[in-house]
Amino acid sequence: MTRPHLLLLLPCLLLTACKRGEVSDADRQQTIQTQAIRYVQIAQVAAVNAFAEQGQKALPPTPCDDPMFGLKPGRVFTVQSCTLRTDDRGQATVAATFKEGFAVLGDAQGVRVVPEGDLPPLN
Repeated sequence: MTRPHLLLLLPCLLLTACKRGEVSDADRQQTIQTQAIRYVQIAQVAAVNAFAEQGQKALPPTPCDDPMFGLKPGRVFTVQSCTLRTDDRGQATVAATFKEGFAVLGDAQGVRVVPEGDLPPLN
């Protein structure tokens, strides 16, 4: 093999290596959902903290973006709606929908992606 062939082979190898680093749509969606789940987990903690700060009183349905909670919008997702509340025992429930086309529910059973129709009405 002559040296000019090696020079042509190198760009092809580099291009192949770069293509392997691409993120698929499924991976991107998984990353967005993971970040949204983390957002809802933080909202649950904020609700429980508010419950404690209010003298163990139930927190009525409140938007997650209420300044009392200090939640910042996500960088990789857009919150369409998010509501949280606590019951008289301090158990937090958070229901959120995202413009990326999924919903996340956080309750006593954990935080998980659910069909939007499975979100409980928090009003």
